[in-house]
Amino acid sequence: MRGIFARILAWFLATLLFGVAAFFLSSFLFAPGKMQRDQFLRRIVDYEFADAVRAYESGGPPALGVYLDRMTKLVSNHYHLLDANGTDLRSGAVRKDMLVPQPPPRWRLLPPRSFRIHQASRDGRYVFVIDISVHNDPTGDLVTFGWIILVVVLFVYALTLTLVRPIGRLREAVMRFGQGDLSARANLQRKDEIGDLGLAFDEMAGRIQTLLAAERRLLQDVSHELRSPLARLSFALELVRKNPSSTEAFQRVKKEVDRISRLIADLLQVTRAEGDAGCRNDEIISTDEFLRELVEDCNLEALARGCRIDLREDAVGEFKGDQELLRRAVENVVRNAIRYTPPGQSVEVSSSAANGELVIAVRDYGPGVPERELEAIFHPFHRVEEDRNRASGGGVGLGLSIAHRAVLLHQGSISASNAQPGLRVEIRLPV
Repeated sequence: MRGIFARILAWFLATLLFGVAAFFLSSFLFAPGKMQRDQFLRRIVDYEFADAVRAYESGGPPALGVYLDRMTKLVSNHYHLLDANGTDLRSGAVRKDMLVPQPPPRWRLLPPRSFRIHQASRDGRYVFVIDISVHNDPTGDLVTFGWIILVVVLFVYALTLTLVRPIGRLREAVMRFGQGDLSARANLQRKDEIGDLGLAFDEMAGRIQTLLAAERRLLQDVSHELRSPLARLSFALELVRKNPSSTEAFQRVKKEVDRISRLIADLLQVTRAEGDAGCRNDEIISTDEFLRELVEDCNLEALARGCRIDLREDAVGEFKGDQELLRRAVENVVRNAIRYTPPGQSVEVSSSAANGELVIAVRDYGPGVPERELEAIFHPFHRVEEDRNRASGGGVGLGLSIAHRAVLLHQGSISASNAQPGLRVEIRLPV
């Protein structure tokens, strides 16, 4: 970062120096006012010459001396009024050398240090001579203008810092992110192109972090959740090997295969939607049709466990969302309720509208969940170690977690409460 800082500062200073030099050069060499300046100087000399002659002719040498002294005090020049023979009309001294005109001064970048102006009257009686001394003090000029240059340099330095510092913060964030710190962000609070660049990096880093987190979560979920069904598959296959005609073993194999397929499909779909919102297929969904189809799909499993599903539709209408993703979410909740419902009991599925939201409630008549674990059941791999687990033979650990993630993707909420008896899971979705 030192390189770009030095380059920006050098360019600003070089531009400043060039501008100052170009201003003076244009003013003294290329400005069209040089001729006007000479004409203005000759006109002043004419006025002074006429006033000096008038003073001499009206009051003699004393009056001339008073006028010339006054002019010397005003402009610090030396004035002489001579006659045609070179005699100084004020002091009477002979100054024939002043009768010889000098070449006009040459103005370059700075005016000459001294020069003489020689002018004779039209009748030749008088000669007016002005010795001009220009006091050029470079040290004084530096003192006069040095503070201006210093302030300009400080402003340029501050401006350079405002450009370089945010780039340095962005560079540091990029390096941290590249080294594996996925939480690294630039956080540039600027409303310019550099701020837009920092915001683009932060959004990109957030997206990459989400994708990587979703990928890691998918790998963890799949690897963790497949252990139990694969073990049961191995056991069922061993039964088939020992008794090839066993229908129960074949059904167990099919059940576990279907369960693994459904689990993988659920995980893939919700993970894909979390990583890329463009993968969601949002559409208008009919509430009653959505719930009826879902209940029909889950009824077979309920009947196999000796229970049933009661559908109560209080809310009819439509809502927007990814139908397949939401169907899997609600289905996981319903299948979880079926797993814990005792034979002969029912699972109640109902819908209602409240405060601009669609409320889908699923209640079972099982043992319920300890109050301290009502929120934890939506965490991945959480298992209730009391009555609910013993009644079902072990929880799956991911069904409610997948439902929770799918509902959150639709800006909804999911919660659980004990219905005594049983558990009531409530899904709220914006209409």
